[in-house]
Amino acid sequence: MAKQSLHQREVTVELLFADKRGTFFGNLKMPNKSDFAVKLCEEGLAQTHLQGANEKAPALYGQMQEA
Repeated sequence: MAKQSLHQREVTVELLFADKRGTFFGNLKMPNKSDFAVKLCEEGLAQTHLQGANEKAPALYGQMQEA
């Protein structure tokens, strides 16, 4: 599914932050401007989880849960 949606297409990567180990966190927008995380949830290939009591939900968390 990822290969069909993203392979050799222009995408937008939005970097949110990087942790101490150099792991980058962000969003990947597909060519039609929809978020790839939402697409993964729609296809049943991803799940949503919040860790920790003080974790702030991502902006697209509601959309991901609906999908």
